[in-house]
Amino acid sequence: MTCATAPLVPLIQPIDGLTGLELEMMERVGHFPMMEDPRGFETRLRRLIGGDSAGST
Repeated sequence: MTCATAPLVPLIQPIDGLTGLELEMMERVGHFPMMEDPRGFETRLRRLIGGDSAGST
């Protein structure tokens, strides 16, 4: 039995049809950055959606 798999696409290379895509890299986190570094994740998320983290609790 043969299993065909698609190669992984590096996210740091342009992907057709995704113009304006912003990539945020977080260090020292794994698969769940929102759980491993909640403040860092929130800061980046707010910046990306147009808010800021000032006054957040």
